[in-house]
Amino acid sequence: MKNSAFAVAPLSAFLGLSMCFAPEGFIKVSVILGGISAVVSGITKIATLSTLWPSEGKFRLIVLAEGIVGIASGILAVVLPLTVFNTVWNIFLYILGFYLIAAAVLTVGETIQWKKVMGKNFEAKPKVIEIISYVIAATVFFIIPGSVGTTLIRILGASIALFGLGVFLFHMKYFPNVFSVIAEFRKS
Repeated sequence: MKNSAFAVAPLSAFLGLSMCFAPEGFIKVSVILGGISAVVSGITKIATLSTLWPSEGKFRLIVLAEGIVGIASGILAVVLPLTVFNTVWNIFLYILGFYLIAAAVLTVGETIQWKKVMGKNFEAKPKVIEIISYVIAATVFFIIPGSVGTTLIRILGASIALFGLGVFLFHMKYFPNVFSVIAEFRKS
C-alpha cells in the first residue's frame, strides 16, 4: 500500500462512518470549519483591499462588502453551533445559505469589474468555479435542516466509507508486500 493510501483509507472510513452515525455532529463541525474559513477569507479580502490594482471605488466597495459579510457570517458560524439549539441552528443554516448566495452575487460583480479593468488578460475560470462552489454550498445549507439533508449526509458518509474500504482493498491486492516492509522497518 502506498503511503497516501495509509492516510486516505482510514481517514475516509472514519469520515464516512462519522457522517453515517453522527450526521448532526458532522454538520456542526463542518459549519464551524466553514465559519473559520469565511472569517479568514473576509480578513484576507479586507487586508488586501489597499493592494488591489483597480482603484475604482465600486470595485473596492464590492470586495469590502464581501470581506465584511464573510467575517460576520463566519463568526456566527463558529459561535452559534456552540451555543444554540436546533431551532436557532436551522435558522442559522438558512442564514449561512443566504450568505453564500450573497457571496456568489458579489463575486459576479467582482468578476465583472476585473473583466472591465483587465480585459482579455483576465482569467475568469477561477472566479466562475468560486461562484459555482458558493451556489452548491448554499444549496446544501438549504437542504440540511430537513430530514432530507440528514439522509443525504448519511448516504454521502456511507459512500465515503466505502471509498476508503475500496482504496484499502485495492492497495492490498496490488501492493501486498507493504505489511512485510513495515514489519521489517519496525525490526530495525
